[in-house]
Amino acid sequence: MKEQNGYERKQKWKVRHVDCMPTQITEITSYLSKTHNCKSPGIDQIQNSWLKAFPATHRHITKTSMQ
Repeated sequence: MKEQNGYERKQKWKVRHVDCMPTQITEITSYLSKTHNCKSPGIDQIQNSWLKAFPATHRHITKTSMQ
């Protein structure tokens, strides 16, 4: 992959927004209940066990997923 002023590299990580139904808190809770605690964290560097331990964060996760 030839890089020209970083253009191609930036395009690789560009995120497209998709029109979809709003995410519900119950969906976040359901998804987290199926995840393993000791797996490596994602891009946010927060382990699943912490997200499970603080259900108050699920509302904020829902809000940010809809932005």
